[in-house]
Amino acid sequence: MRGRDAILAHLTGLVAEPKPMLQVLHGLGGCGKTTIALETARLAREADYPVYWVSAAERGGLAAGMREIARELRVPADELGQSWTGRADVMDLLWRHLDAARQPWLLVVDNADDPEILAAPGGNPGDGTGWVRPSRAGTSLLTSRVGSPEVWGSQAERHQIGVLADDDAADVLVDLAGHAGDRAQAQALAERLGGLPLALRSA
Repeated sequence: MRGRDAILAHLTGLVAEPKPMLQVLHGLGGCGKTTIALETARLAREADYPVYWVSAAERGGLAAGMREIARELRVPADELGQSWTGRADVMDLLWRHLDAARQPWLLVVDNADDPEILAAPGGNPGDGTGWVRPSRAGTSLLTSRVGSPEVWGSQAERHQIGVLADDDAADVLVDLAGHAGDRAQAQALAERLGGLPLALRSA
């Protein structure tokens, strides 16, 4: 990925050797956070690591996605039923099984632009009691427009994803439509678009 080699290398290294820190990709919409997460997930799958992907765009979809992960982890049906009827804590149940996994995994929580829906009742998104938690068993990777350390807490490693440098942005345009013009034209267009990956791909 043009201009994203360093962050990809960092994240894929963590998939292989997890450390107990949330990984938060934050920045403006269209800057490529989800694209980086997708590429990290692809590389993890190629290396045969389990990958779980959920959207945090809205509360219901998040809960449904986490329930599907619990099924993939083969959480016993009676435990799962108790948790979803309120007789047991569903978040604790899910994380008990994730933390017990024998193989490192990658959990991607995409579009966490309203971090509060990740928190346990009465808790904070980054306090380790909600839907996303740091773990020594695997890596939790979030994408969000919110990068505040007050939100994500001390157990989060925050990575600000900005626009691409001019040369990298021009390379993206050449890769996408090299037949449409020369390098100088690509450079000029990249500068006009401000290096925003989404704008470059839509040009």
